[in-house]
Amino acid sequence: SMTQFTPASMEVVPQNVAERGFTVGVIMLSLLCASSFFSSITASMTYLRRLNEEQQRQQELARKYITDHKVHLELGNRVIGFVRQYTAGRKTRVHEVDVKAFKDMPKSLKLELHAQVYMPTLLPHPLFFHHHASGDPEGLAMICHTAMGEKTLGRGHELFSVRQKA
Repeated sequence: SMTQFTPASMEVVPQNVAERGFTVGVIMLSLLCASSFFSSITASMTYLRRLNEEQQRQQELARKYITDHKVHLELGNRVIGFVRQYTAGRKTRVHEVDVKAFKDMPKSLKLELHAQVYMPTLLPHPLFFHHHASGDPEGLAMICHTAMGEKTLGRGHELFSVRQKA
């Protein structure tokens, strides 16, 4: 039965009932494996197509908005460039707000998580390092919990603009 799946098959045929049963079993198993393989490839392609469709839809909506509102060419090109960059690689990291289960996490566990995530960012600063070294890690943990968060910015994006409060 294996010779039926090779490119240059030979004239090997089953001679008895057991060999015929084995041949049928191998053919059915290979049919099942092939269909499973093609199904997984199809599912992956569909997923990639949906991701690409969303990006293209956002870019098309931006173009339509610019056209409908008669935006100048230079500004329109800059906006379209931004939309392309934004839809191509919006985020590279998973943020806390992306994990829905974190919203219902107990406060003590969330405080400990924030301390572990944000403390390495604070400690290089001399003020916070001194505060930590003086024996008040709970105070720094509270700062990490209440005053810190994550935001991903694309290349060329500003975190603050002129005359905006931080």
